[in-house]
Amino acid sequence: MPADQTAKTLGHEAAHAVADHDRHHIEREDAEAVAECAAHLVCAHHGIDTGAHTFTYVAGWARDRDRFRRNLGAARETANAIIDGLADVTGPVAALNRLGVPRHGPAC
Repeated sequence: MPADQTAKTLGHEAAHAVADHDRHHIEREDAEAVAECAAHLVCAHHGIDTGAHTFTYVAGWARDRDRFRRNLGAARETANAIIDGLADVTGPVAALNRLGVPRHGPAC
């Protein structure tokens, strides 16, 4: 699987977890639309274009504009939570890298 697709898939699965779809028992069509849109936003934030696959996938699950529009807010909230969480993790690592501090253990 290409790296961009792998990143998008990871974002998609993370979105399901962050949105807590299992606990909220939302319709699968809504859950998939939210997760895929959130993954696309996260990837776009990091300069990864996933549009070609995302648009087809979301269209297949959302099926109509009302469902799509209804889920945009949840997708945005979920994407922002993931982006903020990644910044919390990568921010200190990036700062250490800029300062030239050697890392011990697995590369971050």
